[in-house]
Parts: sequence; structure tokens; C-alpha cells
Amino acid sequence: SQLRALEMPVILVTGEEDATFTGMNRKLVEGSKIEIETISGVGHRVPWDDPDRFAAALGRFLSLHVKGNSEC
Repeated sequence: SQLRALEMPVILVTGEEDATFTGMNRKLVEGSKIEIETISGVGHRVPWDDPDRFAAALGRFLSLHVKGNSEC
């Protein structure tokens, strides 16, 4: 996969109820540096179905990987 070849931090946010992408993403991240965040109770449209938890997941990821940004 091209995602596995990226040298920058990568996060995949998936909805627990989206069985297709959740399973695919789990296989993709095995043995890689890619992080996965699975949001419970939502399906394929995580940013629309639960924008607060989507934003929180991205915020945690960015706070770990963006240097010099104390606001994350």
C-alpha cells in the first residue's frame, strides 16, 4: 500500500459500524507506523456522524506529531 510507504505520521479514523473499512484498516496498519482510531457507534461517515469525537481523535494525533504547537 502507498500509505505504508509514507514517512510522515498517518492516522486512519474509522467508524466501528463500518465493518468493511474497519477490517481493511486493521489489516493495513499491521506491522506499520500507521495509527488507527476506531470511533464506536458510528459508520462510514465519522466526521458527519460524530464530529466531536472525530475532532478529538485528530487533536490527540496532532498533539503528538506537530512540533511547536502548544494549542493542539
